[in-house]
Amino acid sequence: MKKINEELYVGSQISEGDVQLLKEHGIKTIVCNRPDNEGQGQTNIDAIRNEANNHGLSVEYIPFAPLRLSMEDIKNFADLLKSDKKPIFAYCLSGLRSEQIAQLAYEYLEDK
Repeated sequence: MKKINEELYVGSQISEGDVQLLKEHGIKTIVCNRPDNEGQGQTNIDAIRNEANNHGLSVEYIPFAPLRLSMEDIKNFADLLKSDKKPIFAYCLSGLRSEQIAQLAYEYLEDK
């Protein structure tokens, strides 16, 4: 898990077993930036959402494939950054896409 700032962390694919650890770390919202069925053995968003609900965490699904990020995705992520659902943990396969969308969302908010 990489700390971007006090409100945002990014990382690689998680499984149901990671949700409790995220809660213990103080995370309030999990954001999945990885499309379901992108890779073999990937835990799908429904499994993550069910486990997160059991632990009182919010889950947002803003999936995008590499190099296929839309302005709508950036705006949706920016809305989360403005919300009271922080701290946020965003993940994808490696964490890189989540870090990229976060950077673009912060830039969008600065320009707004």
